[in-house]
Amino acid sequence: MLSVGGRARGAACALALVLALLGAACGALGGSDGAPVCPVLSFAPGLEREWDALSASLDFAPEPPCARGGRLLVAVVFVDRTPADRGFADRLNTVVERDGTRAFVFSQTRALVPFTQIPDGSRRLHVDAPRGALAADGFVGRSPSGAGIAYLRWRTGGVTYEVAASIHRAFTERDLVAAVRSMLGRTGQPRAPASPTAARRAHEGPG
Repeated sequence: MLSVGGRARGAACALALVLALLGAACGALGGSDGAPVCPVLSFAPGLEREWDALSASLDFAPEPPCARGGRLLVAVVFVDRTPADRGFADRLNTVVERDGTRAFVFSQTRALVPFTQIPDGSRRLHVDAPRGALAADGFVGRSPSGAGIAYLRWRTGGVTYEVAASIHRAFTERDLVAAVRSMLGRTGQPRAPASPTAARRAHEGPG
């Protein structure tokens, strides 16, 4: 079994692979008030506190990781640096697994992340929010090794959101679209982000 550090490095490499492919190519259910529901994901033991600490180090308030779809678990959280207009910007990454297999990496950063073309052999992927004009764009295809991969990006409220997914039997393209559609519904809402615990309680209501 990989250590947390090893899994974080592996997730960073997977995200870097998707972004490198981009660089090579470029040179709903509703709540009681009708708002889209995006359940906040469960965390592996001890990670929710780590997510809170990493979030506090950023110059923006990140969204707690959420998605529709069963058996999704936050397995690793880490911060790396991504190119920005002036130097580099922090990026918060949340590695999400299903049944012990990586499903996707959800990333948030202030940096503007360009996206204009897709890698050779891939096809464009577009996901609309449950309501409103917000949408995610990206691609789905295969890595040089033949593994299924997908990438989706959107920007709202001065923050860029990215999802770099591994497509396989346990997490299909359909699963990805459903998850990102729910994320779009949450990130597009004009409400202040909260810690995962507070956000989860807000969605579940008093109990």
